[in-house]
Amino acid sequence: MVTTAIQPASGRINPLDGIGHRGGSDVLSCLQGAGMDFNVGLYPVRNAITNDIIMGAPRIDPKTSQPLDAEPRYFQVIREDTSEVLGQVESRYAVQQNRTIFAVADELRSAGWKIVRAATLDKGARCFMTLEMDHKNDISVIGDIVRMRIVIHTSHDGKFATTMTVLPLRLWCLNGCSAPIPGFDWTWAIRHTVKGEEKLMEVNEMLGRAEGYFGAFERVATTLAGTQISVPHAETIIKTTKGLDNDDSKQQIAKRGLILDGFRGGQPGATSEAMNGTAWGLFQSFCDVADHGDTARVRVTAGNTAEDQRFKQAFGGAGKASKFNAWDRIVTDADLGLDIGAIAATN
Repeated sequence: MVTTAIQPASGRINPLDGIGHRGGSDVLSCLQGAGMDFNVGLYPVRNAITNDIIMGAPRIDPKTSQPLDAEPRYFQVIREDTSEVLGQVESRYAVQQNRTIFAVADELRSAGWKIVRAATLDKGARCFMTLEMDHKNDISVIGDIVRMRIVIHTSHDGKFATTMTVLPLRLWCLNGCSAPIPGFDWTWAIRHTVKGEEKLMEVNEMLGRAEGYFGAFERVATTLAGTQISVPHAETIIKTTKGLDNDDSKQQIAKRGLILDGFRGGQPGATSEAMNGTAWGLFQSFCDVADHGDTARVRVTAGNTAEDQRFKQAFGGAGKASKFNAWDRIVTDADLGLDIGAIAATN
């Protein structure tokens, strides 16, 4: 348990905190502040002039001229307050409204979590809510402080299930640093069809999974912080990490250089006991570049700002892949000889 709050490096914002609305006192006020208190509906894909269904229309029996299908095969998901088309789905898609989806956050609040931010992407097609525990529940990795965070994510375009994801946040630099650990879930689907006592049981199960992951993460991170790596060894790991090992383009060389510079002292808190010349410090250098230094891949697209794109990269895009690849390369390095499955399972 950490008894005092820590101040992160000035001028930094984690990508997940760069958009949206700061958390409110309850779920509804947070949804309203973030522009997420809207409903969606399913509507057939029609010709704007004739109003005929033009995609997946019900089949007609040629003998009786009666429809063979009860409804069209395809529907548009439309945001009802703005009439924006958020996506196209098949008829088996079940609509869930944001008030229902994010109601679980009120259950989490009663367990001690607080809402820190809510945000939308792609005109409301994707919606997020981030919660975290009080600083007294932060993880201490030999003095390097990591905060427990959870992100609830849903989409209204049929591309993503509603999920809860645990995302450790290193506070010195505001790096997101989640990583897969054998035997411990870090993301899972949320059901919305359960109610009452069964709903409370589901929330308690999710919290148990989250706490189990964070405990395992703390044990593995502490081991990495106690594992020394020389600069030449770190350079070899960087060059042979998936995504950085396929060419010697200027962009690849520059990114490898940023990671190595961070490992050698160029990132916040790099000279601390946990970070200086350790496997933990090397992993954090990858995370630091992914969240704060790898701006070359951030491209503004129609309807999305640079901050939106940073969010996408960090949560499920190139940034997340970069961290996962780095974690896998470090923990499976033959010369380090780490068995993270055994380390994570140790009580």
